[in-house]
Amino acid sequence: MMHHHFVRGPSRLLWFIIGAGSATWWIKSRELHGSSSGPCWRAPIRERTQNPDWTFGDKRWEEDREKMKEVMANASEATLDSIVIAAQNLKKRLAEVRPERKHQPETPEQRPESKDLPTSS
Repeated sequence: MMHHHFVRGPSRLLWFIIGAGSATWWIKSRELHGSSSGPCWRAPIRERTQNPDWTFGDKRWEEDREKMKEVMANASEATLDSIVIAAQNLKKRLAEVRPERKHQPETPEQRPESKDLPTSS
């Protein structure tokens, strides 16, 4: 049986190259003319000048950053404590259940199957 493979040729690659080239041309032309095509355009970011408000903002940023570090450290510590407590509770529960399991009779599912083979006479 013969299998037929349909080859589309380089058309997909050709259209990809044409699309990529036109998109690049369009973006570069917009950058060159300084225009945009919609509300997503934003003004270029200005350099920070030596303004007293900026230094106040930097100090406040550092204070907020230190507070957030402290909050994150406390949250991490509380999470680790809860994990340790949960592990201790599970260990205690396992220790309580272990003697009970030893005294229970085996169920048929837990018994190993007998390996008696039928004999033919």
